Order: sequence, then structure tokens, then C-alpha cells
Amino acid sequence: MLDIIRKAALAGIGAITLTEERARKLVDELVEQGRMSREEGEAMVKDMLTKTESAREDWEGRIRDMVQEVFRKMELVPRRDLALVEEHLRKLEARVAVLERQEHDREEEVPVGE
Repeated sequence: MLDIIRKAALAGIGAITLTEERARKLVDELVEQGRMSREEGEAMVKDMLTKTESAREDWEGRIRDMVQEVFRKMELVPRRDLALVEEHLRKLEARVAVLERQEHDREEEVPVGE
């Protein structure tokens, strides 16, 4: 499943890169033909790249949401959540160890047979 998502992401990024190359080529042709100035062409490419970046961020957000949904359906726990549980468990184990030592020390203080 993750391989499919990875391939989809790479395909999206590849399409964005290809679009930039095509836009630059088109702008270069229009400039050469005198249909637009170099400044207009650069402004057009810059605008296109800004929109492309926005689309890329949207694409990444959708992929992230899709992956999280897949993990939720598979009942997988994110690593950060697992780390929090492990830290909590370590603290509880340390507290239990302290309580066990205290109990053991109290048992040793009580004289046997009195």
C-alpha cells in the first residue's frame, strides 16, 4: 500500500516538474517570436511556479491524509504516540520499583515474632 502511495506522489512531483519545463519552453518560444517580453515571460513562469507550489502542497496534504486514514483503518499507531506510551510506561515502572523497595524496607523493619 505504501509503495502505491509513494509512486503516486512521485508521479505528481514528476508532472509538476514537467509542467515547469514546458512552461519555460513555451515562454522562450513566445519571447523569440516577439509575442511577449522576457519580463512578461518570467512573470508568467513565476506565477505558474507559485500556483504549482500551492498545488504540490495540496497534493502532499491529501497524500498525508490518505496515509493517516490507511493507518487508522489498519489500527496502526503513529511512532510519536508509541513513544509517548513507552515514556509513560517507563515512568510507571520506575514508580512501581520505588514502591516495591519501600514495601520491602517496611517488611524488614518489622521484627519477626513480636
